[in-house]
Amino acid sequence: MIKIYSTDEIKIGYDFYVDIAMRINKKRNMTLRELSEKTGIKSYRINNIIYAKTRVKLFELTKIAECLSTTVDYLIGADIDSDTGQCLYTVTFSEYYSKDEVNTNPNKTLTMYQEATSKELAALKLEQHLLDKYNIDVYKQNPLSRAFVRLVGIPVTDRDIEEHFTKYDESKDVLMPD
Repeated sequence: MIKIYSTDEIKIGYDFYVDIAMRINKKRNMTLRELSEKTGIKSYRINNIIYAKTRVKLFELTKIAECLSTTVDYLIGADIDSDTGQCLYTVTFSEYYSKDEVNTNPNKTLTMYQEATSKELAALKLEQHLLDKYNIDVYKQNPLSRAFVRLVGIPVTDRDIEEHFTKYDESKDVLMPD
């Protein structure tokens, strides 16, 4: 179960990928060739990821994190939104730089829901799903394209249920007219 919850939106763009590259370099204690061999990712692709020349995909981050003995959450700088499970996010992939442009051109964007533990991971998971299932590039080969991610729902805990509802009592189950 998920309850409605709303937070500020984040923009996944160039800075996000630069930060990932910096975290990889911080953890990396091997050459690019060694990292390429250990992850199975082609060396030119590793080079482009390390120098923030390309958008790194989730499956690549998973391999790199495993090789560097760290987590994907660390590499993407994830702010975990809930300790109790997966949250629900809206993800909008757009060729526009700002949310104002997205709002004025709604026909050129598509907003989808994605479950994840952080906003950053939600964008990567949805991008990976669309790539795997439909073989599409959500960024349309446009280097200025961005993803806008908003937290819209968090898991409901047992405590939430207990605080908002009473135990069922059949003797009190009476429907009153309006």
